[in-house]
Amino acid sequence: MDLETQLRADEREGEKLRQELEQAATKKSLLSAEIHRLELDHVRLEHEHLSADHECERLVQTVQTLLQEQNDLTMALRSLSDEIQQCHSAAEARLREKTEREGALAEQQNSFIEVKKTLEQVESAVTQSRIRTAALGEKRDNTHLNLENRIKLQQETAEQIGSRQTQIADILRRKAEVEDFIAQAEKDLDRGQTALQELENQLQANRQSYRNMSMNLAEIEESIKELRPSHEACQEQKNRLQLLLSEKRLNTQHLADNIREKYDVDLGQFALDLSENSPSRDDLLSEIDDLRGRLERMGEVNLAAIGEYEDLTARFQFMSQQKEDLEKSIADLHQTIIKLNRVCRLRFKESFEAINEKFESIFPRLFAGGKAKLVLTDENDYLETGVDIVVQPPGKKLQSITLLSGGEKALTAVSLLFAIFLTKPSPFCFLDEVDAPLDDANIDRFNEMIKEMSQFSQFVLVTHNKKTMQAAEILYGITMAEPGVSKVVSVRMS
Repeated sequence: MDLETQLRADEREGEKLRQELEQAATKKSLLSAEIHRLELDHVRLEHEHLSADHECERLVQTVQTLLQEQNDLTMALRSLSDEIQQCHSAAEARLREKTEREGALAEQQNSFIEVKKTLEQVESAVTQSRIRTAALGEKRDNTHLNLENRIKLQQETAEQIGSRQTQIADILRRKAEVEDFIAQAEKDLDRGQTALQELENQLQANRQSYRNMSMNLAEIEESIKELRPSHEACQEQKNRLQLLLSEKRLNTQHLADNIREKYDVDLGQFALDLSENSPSRDDLLSEIDDLRGRLERMGEVNLAAIGEYEDLTARFQFMSQQKEDLEKSIADLHQTIIKLNRVCRLRFKESFEAINEKFESIFPRLFAGGKAKLVLTDENDYLETGVDIVVQPPGKKLQSITLLSGGEKALTAVSLLFAIFLTKPSPFCFLDEVDAPLDDANIDRFNEMIKEMSQFSQFVLVTHNKKTMQAAEILYGITMAEPGVSKVVSVRMS
């Protein structure tokens, strides 16, 4: 008996070990798939980075083309605005026509109800007349004295029945007309709804086109802002060169006047040699100074002058090369900074608009109403601007986040966090005591959002809230069965 019990226990232990091995193999396959997906994401991100660099270069080359197309886009935008206005007018006319038809349909329905009531009264009168006719037939043999009166009454009753039948036929005809009118009104209503849906789809497409045009215009404006400093620098350099040319002309005229007064020689009589081998003005001045120096220093000879000259020349060439390298490095750094600023502006604007759109849709879901948005403190400078959060909870006025209560601030922060996460989801998300300041109603909406996002990402929550634990699929806890010995316990809720 002990051996059988031990054997059964060993079999259960073996079955448990096999299950654990299967679970470990499953986890291993999942982790391998996740590692492969992350490697693919890494390669894809590198490819996107290279594509972004090529795209930036292409955008710089197409700036001039975009500037030429700006006028065409402006005219198209105006045309689209007119078409949108016409669509709005047509939609309003359709809605008014729909309202009028619904009112007419309600009136016809009321008329139909009244006709139905009249028909019921007529049928009741016919039934009563039939009852009276049967009673007269039974009493005909016993009441000969009132026969003529009964016959007259019968004739009157027959006439009433005929008139009532005529009324019934008229009522049935009017009922058929009302039913035809209702069917026609329903068809018109369906056509109006179809036309309204088509107009709404066209309006949505026009809005998307307008949003794309706005983004293109913003990119063109950013490129113009980047090119404006270069234009100003070129203009300043042009002014300096013109001023320097004027000074050189004045100096040349002054030298010619001095030579004419001192040596009685007019330089205009001499032809200028402008060939490539002719010495420049600086060379001539240098030669004149050298000759004068030789005349002044004729009595003294420095034997080390040649060596010093060679050393100074070598040092001058080295320093000139260093200067050129530094100037080239500075120019490269300036170009890199300009390129990074342009990319940062575009990326920040795209990310800000995407996050703001997600934030405006998530906030009403977590608050069960209200509205919220992100506002830039300086829309003209995306690199130095700040971001304000303006919210309006249900039943309150529009205000800054600093004026909200602690729970409202926490729920607003959760909304913004989810908006950022949904803009660019990641495979894993860790949340530590995020639901601590939330009440039960907000906890339910928070858990619904977590369940919805868990379809494409895995969430790990550190929490002490019971409702959050109930909504989880797997629970991990730390218990101390023995003093000083901690143990991890997991529970699969599904």
